[in-house]
Amino acid sequence: MHYILDELFSKKELFILGLEDWEYRKINSEEIKTISGKEDRNGRLTLNHFPPGILELANLESIEFIGHKIPGIPSAVGCLKELKILNLEANEISGLVSRFFEEFRYHKSFRELILPRNKIAWLPPEIGCLKSLEVLDVEQNLLASLPSEIGSLNCLKDLNVRKNKITSLPSEIGSLNCLEYLCLDDNQITHLPPEISKLSNLEGLYLSNCPLVSLPIEILELSKLRELDLRGTQVKESTINRIREALPGCEINHDYE
Repeated sequence: MHYILDELFSKKELFILGLEDWEYRKINSEEIKTISGKEDRNGRLTLNHFPPGILELANLESIEFIGHKIPGIPSAVGCLKELKILNLEANEISGLVSRFFEEFRYHKSFRELILPRNKIAWLPPEIGCLKSLEVLDVEQNLLASLPSEIGSLNCLKDLNVRKNKITSLPSEIGSLNCLEYLCLDDNQITHLPPEISKLSNLEGLYLSNCPLVSLPIEILELSKLRELDLRGTQVKESTINRIREALPGCEINHDYE
């Protein structure tokens, strides 16, 4: 196991290629703001667990481990009070323990939870504890639904649940007053709740390749909507024309010529 310290260290960034736990103690933990670990060009690194030594880096703001075999996130990650970004894209995470979210209940700095291309089948109700979260990305997992507590994420701006198995959205989705982008492409969604109209700051709504046949009339109330993707749906051309008339500033992508 080895690690590389280069000029990035002066920027308070560290690129790790696998450290034994004891090696973390050789680093001035107060200086480390960012931890990232990716396969090097020779493919010499594959993490099979979340490195526990990271929990000693009290001032850590960003963790990024992409393309490994990490099966889960230890709840103790919530003890990193300065953490802003957690990116574990393309691992083997199959579940998220409730305690992990509970640890973040009083955090004011945690902004981004990035977990695409894992094996997550459900989100626990405790996800509502992430009060400061602005970005939630769980694209290409195994989700069949979203918990109603998703509506408690009052600061959320970007919600990406593309390429899952979601069939419907909870009505509480309408409580996301700060939401700007809602990415639902490639799911099994057949309808949207009328509460969608409450997303007063929504700028992008992406529904391509969902088995939608209609949209709620309330969608016409989304005055800030700038992009609507309906490609691969069964929404009628007449409905699209009505949206275009009501929201002239919105670009609508569809299959009609």
